Order: sequence, then C-alpha cells, then structure tokens
Amino acid sequence: MATNDEQTRWIVHGERLIYDNRWIRLGMVDVEIPDGERFEHHAVHLDRAAIAVVVDEQDRVLLMWRHRFLFDRWGWELPGGLVEAGEDPMLTAAREVEEETPGN
Repeated sequence: MATNDEQTRWIVHGERLIYDNRWIRLGMVDVEIPDGERFEHHAVHLDRAAIAVVVDEQDRVLLMWRHRFLFDRWGWELPGGLVEAGEDPMLTAAREVEEETPGN
C-alpha cells in the first residue's frame, strides 16, 4: 500500500540547464505530478543562504524596509545572504547583519 508521501511525490525525469553563474542556477525540470500529468517546471537553485533573526531585549525583531526592483515593490525583510565557499553559516548571518544594517 502506498503511503501518503508516495501518493503526493512528484517524479523528476530530468533537468536541463538554462542559466548558471556564481549566485544562481536556473533549470527546466521535466516533472510528473501524482495524477500522471507531465510538464516542464522552472527551478531556481541558489547556493546556501543564511538568514538572521535579531531580537533585542524588548523582543523586537530587526527588519529591513527594502525595495525589490523586479517587482517594483517595498517590503520588510530579514537580513541575510549567500554563504561563501568554506564560510560558517553563522558567520554569514552575522556578516550580513553588519553589511545590510550599518549603524544599527
């Protein structure tokens, strides 16, 4: 008898690379969903990322009000970024807080 996990799992038949650089890789993945439908799905692969949740003595969380040009929208974000090769993710998170919130 199939488990619920097996009944909802997508099957990956293959992937072709569309774009690749040091920050991001974009691929088209040939997938089959549980009902048998098969199609290509965009997949964005990022290197490891680290996000920091900074809380002060009053339980306030540090957020940044940032503009994202692709969507032309402003929104609240946690500080974070990509983990550099050989870097400890905890150090990445701390570095990103310093880089993205100078003076705070």
